Amino acid sequence: MAQSIEPNIADLANRWLKSYGLDYKLEQESLNSQIDKALISAIQKQVIKDVVYIQTKN
Repeated sequence: MAQSIEPNIADLANRWLKSYGLDYKLEQESLNSQIDKALISAIQKQVIKDVVYIQTKN
């Protein structure tokens, strides 16, 4: 079975960035806690709307 090369490419790119002393964030790292909270809140509100919509249709 073929394996993804994506982790290897990401590791290589991260080492390059580090070697140049560049500040970077990994995909999973939070950039701003206020933005994280706002996104979570928006998702929760949408889920509630979806649940209410489903309940009214049934």
